[in-house]
Amino acid sequence: MTKKKISNLMFIAIVGIVLILYFYASFQRGIWYKDQFLHSINENEWSGTIYTDTLHIHREMADDKVFLRFTWGTESEDYCVFFDNNAAYNESLKIYQEDLLLFTGYYTDSNFQVLFDSSGNAVSLADITVTVGGTEISSSGITNDWRPSEPLLLQLALLDKLEFRGDISKTICIFFIGFVLLLDICFPKLFFYIRHGLSVYDPEPSELYYFFQKIGRIALVILVGFLMLTTFFPLYT
Repeated sequence: MTKKKISNLMFIAIVGIVLILYFYASFQRGIWYKDQFLHSINENEWSGTIYTDTLHIHREMADDKVFLRFTWGTESEDYCVFFDNNAAYNESLKIYQEDLLLFTGYYTDSNFQVLFDSSGNAVSLADITVTVGGTEISSSGITNDWRPSEPLLLQLALLDKLEFRGDISKTICIFFIGFVLLLDICFPKLFFYIRHGLSVYDPEPSELYYFFQKIGRIALVILVGFLMLTTFFPLYT
């Protein structure tokens, strides 16, 4: 067996292993929390790494209340999302931290990510209100706080299905590119014959063709790597 064949087999094995690991990770179920993926442990429990420490979320559902416990490292906080059907519409949603009322307002039924306070002002997904020593502190704009914002609490309270970690469109694209790459490595003349075999008698690829073939393989590997990274580390915030 020549060195070229050995190197091709090693490359095929590496590509195959990476693709298998990627597909395994992509089809794990859980939730996205502040651009980080939390794995599903049980039906109402999720866990993952947030800002260098492990965040564990536990949800307990009642008739008109949803209790959420957040444990981050040694810190722990309890929240309650209360759907008050007896209150006025603009005060039908209440969010508590422990026994302290943090938020009063409502949300739109068509898209529960749009949250409004009792005055009708929209609440940003990044706006976080916490209590320290009984005092409310707004941490709007702070990106390294593990604590949930009010819209995030509402999302978790109303969550009825889990997500896959990977993006289906990216997964299909990566599978197709990986398949093409493996075909090109296993059968280096295949795409050349597909393009020129019917128009030229007994064609053979030139050295220039092999050179650009190598460049193409490198470009495909870079593209696959980029798509994988954007799956697990989204470009948006």
